[in-house]
Order: sequence, then C-alpha cells, then structure tokens
Amino acid sequence: IALQLYSIRNDCARDFDAALAEVAKMGFQGVEFAGYHTYDKKPKELRKRLDDLNLKTAATHISTASLQGDALKQTIEFHQTIGCKFLIVPGDRDFTDPEKSKALAETFNKIAQTLKPLGMFCGYHNHKHEFEVSKEGGKTWWDLFAERTSKDVVLQQDCGWTAAAGF
Repeated sequence: IALQLYSIRNDCARDFDAALAEVAKMGFQGVEFAGYHTYDKKPKELRKRLDDLNLKTAATHISTASLQGDALKQTIEFHQTIGCKFLIVPGDRDFTDPEKSKALAETFNKIAQTLKPLGMFCGYHNHKHEFEVSKEGGKTWWDLFAERTSKDVVLQQDCGWTAAAGF
C-alpha cells in the first residue's frame, strides 16, 4: 500500500525527509511521487532515503514531455535508480482534443514499446474531464484512450475523480 505524495505536498515542501519518515511510520509500504521539484534530492540520495525507511517507489507522476526525445533517457535513468517501474502522466491537454488525442495514444504506445524491455511502463492517470463524452461514437475520452493504446499502457484510474465524473 502506497501513499501518493501529492496528497501531502505541503509537508514535503517544508521538510521532505520528515514527511517520508512519517509516511513510513504510518505503515505505508511505498510512495508515489508527484512533483520532484520540491524534493531537492539526487536519484541515488533519494533511493538511499527510501531504502533507509523501507519504502518502495510504487509509481511517479510526470509530464508527457519527460517521456519523449532526449528527456526520455534521463527519465529512465532517474526512475531505474529510485526503483520506479510505473511512469504515469497525470494529465495532458491533448487527451481531450479531437485532433490530437489519437496521436497522444500512439505516443504512449511507442513509449511503452521502449520501456517494456526495461521492465518499465508508462500510463495515464485520470481526472474528471477524461470522462466527458467525445464526439466519436458517444464514448468517453477515457474509453477512447483505452481502445487506442496497447495493453502495455497503464490506465491508472483515480476512483475519486471517476466517482466525481458520475461513473
């Protein structure tokens, strides 16, 4: 069982090490990162801190851009160092764009092909707007993305946002 650190982002910004220690003390087995900019740690340093607290990295929330081009190599290296297999995008403006959503799904398919031999995965985390109905056959954007991506692309479903969308 892991805690998404976004939910305690203010505590992390104040004192990241203390926040991680509290998470471990509460009995969580892992964490999901979101927003490395507040943590001010190098990957090896971060991995050591996690190991010292007996915490695993369940996943991370990062941008689509960090999974493309020259950034992908650095992203892979960083996440391999901290022991993170699941690279999840928590939003992309192209997701609900009628012209760009197909290309975004194909981008995720290609990234998944690159990550698969490394034992890593990319995916998408929903919010409420991904459940709006598209003009394509009355399907939601979430359903279209699922249809357009391979089984190697993770669909990280946020139950709270899904319920807020009425599903």
